Amino acid sequence: MANTVVCRLITGNSWETGNSKRGLAAVLELYSHSGGAPRRLVVCETQTLVLNYGDRLKCISGQISILINPGTAAGAFRLFSNLQACVNWNDRTELEINDETTKQIQRGAIGVMNDIGTIQTKSGGVTR
Repeated sequence: MANTVVCRLITGNSWETGNSKRGLAAVLELYSHSGGAPRRLVVCETQTLVLNYGDRLKCISGQISILINPGTAAGAFRLFSNLQACVNWNDRTELEINDETTKQIQRGAIGVMNDIGTIQTKSGGVTR
């Protein structure tokens, strides 16, 4: 299993309206799995982070969308500073990178095919 996860953070204004306005930002705190003081992040539009298992992101103000392993069907979560009642599973105030939140990540597989391909040489000959 991989020890790190790529996350793309997109501010709430960008995913609601499709465009971003300057001045709207989300403030997050990043708690490392190794301990220590949390780091405060301010995201204005988009940001890409590489997080380790056990790391937690907590939304302090604003709203933000988090895409885990962008370009795959791994998952999307929305973080809010204050969360309303009756919310979806992917709406949260805090996101921890663990087996539950990364369960949709394709871990990869090795396959073998019989076709070795065709190579065309510069002289026009074909080898297999």
